[in-house]
Amino acid sequence: MYHEVFCLKEEVQNTPIIVEGKNDKRPLSKLGFNNIYTISGQPLFYVADKISSQHKSVVILTDFDREGKKKAELLTKFFNSLGTKTLADIRRKFHRLFRVVKIEEMNALVETLESNSDLTFSEKWEANLQ
Repeated sequence: MYHEVFCLKEEVQNTPIIVEGKNDKRPLSKLGFNNIYTISGQPLFYVADKISSQHKSVVILTDFDREGKKKAELLTKFFNSLGTKTLADIRRKFHRLFRVVKIEEMNALVETLESNSDLTFSEKWEANLQ
């Protein structure tokens, strides 16, 4: 799984990742992803407008339940209307790789992977780069 996550991280690089809240942001940060934005408590169009002014593409990583999918659809419409590409293929890759319904469920997976090693996920990446 480390290799798949590493490849996904390389594919995303500095592309903004949109999540619903801080509990969704935590496991992604632990995995070494950066440029993560939360939409919690903010109007979706405001978030899209703010990010579109600085980026040409985004990854929408809201939950994979009904409510999360609705938010993803709305955000996609907003971003597209502002000329920003949404990377739906990356969203699908996250879903296939982690097999979670709610992004925050990744916390348990990250903790399990880290408990099986003396290194954190981020440290493993650094080791792979050298």
